[in-house]
Formats: sequence, structure tokens, C-alpha cells
Amino acid sequence: MRLARPHRAGATAVQRTGTTPCRPDHAAHDEFFRNLLDESGDYVSSIVTAVIPSIDKFSFSLPYDNLEGFLGRLLFVIKERHLNQPITLAGVGSGVQSFAIYSMLRLLHEIRPTNTHKKSKFIWLIEEPETFMHHDLQRKLRDRFREYASDGQIFISTHSPVFIDKETFRTTYVVTHDGSTRVNPITATNVREVIAGNLGVAFDDFFPFARYNILVEGDTDRTLLSELNQLFAARGEDGLLNLDEVAFLPCGGASAIPHFYNVYNVFSQYADFVAMFDRDPAGEKARADLLRSKIHPDDAISIPTSDFRQDCELEDLVDKNIWDDCLEKLDTDGLVTLKVQQGDIVDYEYLRKDRIDVKDRFRDYLIAHARNDLGPFAKYLDLLHTLEVQIAIKRLI
Repeated sequence: MRLARPHRAGATAVQRTGTTPCRPDHAAHDEFFRNLLDESGDYVSSIVTAVIPSIDKFSFSLPYDNLEGFLGRLLFVIKERHLNQPITLAGVGSGVQSFAIYSMLRLLHEIRPTNTHKKSKFIWLIEEPETFMHHDLQRKLRDRFREYASDGQIFISTHSPVFIDKETFRTTYVVTHDGSTRVNPITATNVREVIAGNLGVAFDDFFPFARYNILVEGDTDRTLLSELNQLFAARGEDGLLNLDEVAFLPCGGASAIPHFYNVYNVFSQYADFVAMFDRDPAGEKARADLLRSKIHPDDAISIPTSDFRQDCELEDLVDKNIWDDCLEKLDTDGLVTLKVQQGDIVDYEYLRKDRIDVKDRFRDYLIAHARNDLGPFAKYLDLLHTLEVQIAIKRLI
């Protein structure tokens, strides 16, 4: 639906007798401009109030006593629903100010004098219209621009993904400079790279995940694997995870991993996900549950087996002497009860209320050992290599 346009300012401003202009009739012009501005205010109101519901009316006020005082003294007046008194444009946010200015540009297009510009059309060149606007207002402005572009070209430079035409991409290009300026169309195959690379937008700006993601049981697993990955990288190991593009996502327990995987996988157009499971009964059951949802088995990764525990968790992949030392410290802390057979620690127990403390301190003791010597952590290196291989496959698909 097209909005009603204000009357155009044509040749009505000056009356002529023969070839000599008459002296302007100030009263007539004053009335003319006031009527024009009333109509113009109604026109801008129809645009602004349709997008910003809190504004009831947008109008113009003329703070002058004669026509000579008119130029340069237009005053924007805004009436907001939650305010008792009208305010000027300077009293609202910069985003609303920008939207009002774009509405005024449209108004200029509508009231341009037809006697001198009959065949002319406005071409809009707008730099970063998203500045100072939250995303909802950006989307509404984008839709307005699409409407206005039906009878005039609009060129926009932007750093906001909101202004990318995601329906066809045919009107959107990426401009880069590498010795020379290059202009290339955005397509469905390169849009993710454009948003992340050229626009500098990270997935975690909008989503609680990264480009590539590994679902783990809890925060202890995330912290331990992230720290070990960095320590192995510092030692010069190859084939490790790039933590700038890979994130570990804690799920709050093994049984929750299948649920979170299916929820996150709704965003598979934008990101990739794999799940990692312990080899204890809870982890094995959760992995079986996830596989029943028809995911590829390579996306449900089990940790390596332990050399000394059959039903092993992530903490059990370290060498036995380091494992024993960590448990003895936890026993000294009063958090666990050790099970010992013939002088050898074979298992441990803890109260349910102490589970988080046990996991966190066990992790901290392991990391302290790893910072001193990574030799006993070879199985963790194998696990990180396995995870990176699966992420690398995702990159190639």
C-alpha cells in the first residue's frame, strides 16, 4: 500500500505578471508553508509511527514570526505516548533521529518541484544506516528502503548482516581491498564467510555457540580440554583444535547431551555440532539415545579407553600415578572416600552434594600436573586429535 503523499511544491510559491516577478505575499506563503508542513508532518508520522509504536505523532513546528525567519529554523516535534509534553528531535535517541532523517529524505522525494524536476528521480547513497539502531529498527528500516527502491535506486554501505538480502542475495555485494578494490556478489555458499570475515560478526554475538561445536557433559570437561589443547599447542603439537572457531558446549550431564544436540542442530545451516561421551554407563546410554535420532556415528564420539578403569570418565585418561595423586588430594580435602585393594586405589565415592566440588578440584589438580609435565596426558592428545579430525571433515563438507 502506498502512503498518501503531501502536495508537491510547484510554481505556487511566486505569482508572475508578465515577465516581472511580483513581490512575495508573505501571508499567503506563510499559510502555504504551514499547510504544507502540516501535510508533511502527517506523511512522516504515517511512516515513523508505523515502525515505532511508542510515537503517537510526528509534526513540524515553525518558530518564526515572518517568512524570512523560516530558513534553517525548522523544529522537529515528537509526541511520545509515555511523555506528557512534546519533545524535539534532539531529545530522542540517535537511532530514532536517523530514521526520522531518512523519512525526511523520502519527503523531499515526494515534494520535489515538478516544474523543474519532472523526469528526475532521487538516487540515495547512504553510508552505514544501521549506526545507533538496534536490530529490530534496522530490519524495519531495511523494509522501508526496499519499498522506496521501487521508484528510485538506493545504494547502501553497511557492516550489519541485517541489510544483506538473504532471500536472493542478488542485490548484495561484498567489497574488499587487497591492492585493488574487488566487488563480488554474495551467494548462499559464501554468505557465512562474508558475515564472519568481512562484517566481523561472530556467531557468539547472536548464538550461544561457535562455527564448530563439541557438546560435552559439563563445564569441567570444557575447561580441562581447552586448557590441555592450549598446553599441547604451546609444546608445538600439530592437529589440535582452533579454539577461535571451535567451542565446547557444556550440557549439564550425559543424559542432556542428546536433547541439546537436537536443539542446537536446528541451526545446522549456520554451525556444525559433534557430541563427546564418557565411557561410563551414563555416557554409553546417552550416546545410544543420540544415535537413535539417525545422526552419523562419527558425530557421537566416545572418549578413549582408560588403562585402569573399564567404565571411565574424562578424568580417568591420565596415567595411573597422576590419577592416584589427584584422588589422594581429594581425600585429604575430605571430598572423597577412597576404595583401596592391596594398597592400590581402585575407585572412589563422594556425596551427591559434593559432586561439583569434586569435579572442579579433580580438574584443577590434573591441569596443575599437565603444566608441569604433559607426558602422562597422551590419551588426551589422542582425543583432541580425534575431535579435530571430525571438525576438519565438517570444514570440507
